[in-house]
Amino acid sequence: MKAKAFSMKKAHEIWLHAAFWLLIVLLPGMTSAPPGVFLDKFFISVTVINVFNFYFFYLFLLPQFFKNGFNYKFLITGLVVIIAFTFIRTCFFLIVSETNAFVLEKRTRSISLFVFKEFVNSVLFSLYPVLMGITIRYFKEQKQKIELIKQKKESEMALLRSQINPHFLFNSTLTH
Repeated sequence: MKAKAFSMKKAHEIWLHAAFWLLIVLLPGMTSAPPGVFLDKFFISVTVINVFNFYFFYLFLLPQFFKNGFNYKFLITGLVVIIAFTFIRTCFFLIVSETNAFVLEKRTRSISLFVFKEFVNSVLFSLYPVLMGITIRYFKEQKQKIELIKQKKESEMALLRSQINPHFLFNSTLTH
């Protein structure tokens, strides 16, 4: 029974992640990218960078956050990771812009604005997993609280039954 419950929990989490990536990455990419850009090497590469950014926070930093709480070490590490991903994004776009007219057009407007946009993207793909992890943890804790309340009620009922049964039996034998 526990193996089935574990697999159901994992299945729900996998569906949640799939829905996240569909809504956050694929749908905006399909609607905002010019013809021929969606699902080319550029778009796939950007998605891979976003996935690494997301899961670095989700799998490595978020467990530390839940273990140690919000502290300066978490904040500094998160900021360093965000800056690193901003650097990776910016370098990637600078390299790709030589061969991709769409990226070149976006880059040539203002390099500082371009870097700032990539910083914002890094921040967003770092906040999404934190928010998702906190939400998942909240619902797990709520489910555990409900289960504890249910167990408490069952144990109280069992205690009351154990107290009532001897008296009932004793009283019923006296009247006959």
